[in-house]
Amino acid sequence: MISELSASAPSLTRIDQAAAELARGLVPVLKEGMEAQEGDQTRSQKPTGTGTGTGTGTGVETDRRPRAQVTIGSAVKLGAEDPVLEPLLRTGGFRLAELIGHRGQDEAGATLVIHIELLEIKYRDRGVTTAKARGKVKVSDGTGVLFERTVRTDTLVGGRGDRRDAVARAAIEQIVDVAMPRVREKLAAREAAP
Repeated sequence: MISELSASAPSLTRIDQAAAELARGLVPVLKEGMEAQEGDQTRSQKPTGTGTGTGTGTGVETDRRPRAQVTIGSAVKLGAEDPVLEPLLRTGGFRLAELIGHRGQDEAGATLVIHIELLEIKYRDRGVTTAKARGKVKVSDGTGVLFERTVRTDTLVGGRGDRRDAVARAAIEQIVDVAMPRVREKLAAREAAP
């Protein structure tokens, strides 16, 4: 929606009056725009059916992906400038679950357990923060360990002004990215087995 407003001020003394006139004219235009935007959001957030044709009428999309329990650990001793690692590790575990087609969760009762443990991270601060890390990824199911590997990252370089949490996050993401294709292979082999 495009609206055009104008006001004139024949002299400098009337500029305040012209500005007030423009502001009064903007109120209904902004209100109309906000209402249109809210209507668009409401339509896009409407619950959709399950697509099963069962006619359950819940109107809520069901996440049918298998569940993966995410557990984390860290052997890293934190210094004064170091970030808290647990939220970053948990995010990494949930990201790995997503990348392998599972729905991550904290509680037990899942068909798969993803464990990510940060064994070491070394920072260097010389104008920009860099880090190297080593972590272990272990994926198990009811039959035992499907995948277990210790992963070393490349040297990760933060941007100027980045704190250590930025490179720690990048290190955990790289550990997940390295492990993910092998985990997918193991899962595909398990599903193909008779």
